[in-house]
Amino acid sequence: MAYSLDLRKRAVALLDEGKSTKEIGELLGVSDRSVLYWKKRDEEGRLATHYPTSRGAYTIDDKALKAHLETHPDAYLEELAEAAGGTPQGILHALKRLGLTRKKRPRSTEKEMKRNAKHI
Repeated sequence: MAYSLDLRKRAVALLDEGKSTKEIGELLGVSDRSVLYWKKRDEEGRLATHYPTSRGAYTIDDKALKAHLETHPDAYLEELAEAAGGTPQGILHALKRLGLTRKKRPRSTEKEMKRNAKHI
């Protein structure tokens, strides 16, 4: 959880008055690294915390992904990410969302042979 804006403004004001970061940290009960970080953010004009209000839409083009998979069925996730836009992890989630999975085969032909031999 983030510290309140009043606390951060107070820490920056104390730092401007000439107090050390260690003194401010002990006085306010925060680390001296936090005080330095707040000072840097204050200089950049973004001392207040910013939490995203909503998540953006999917950036992966589903049509381009399907088209690339039709022409390159054995493409790696990195190749698909370049073709459809996005990250390999995002491509993995998009494939799952679209219901597309890789072709599966038996793990071992030896096990299949033993299983088939029992039925003869």
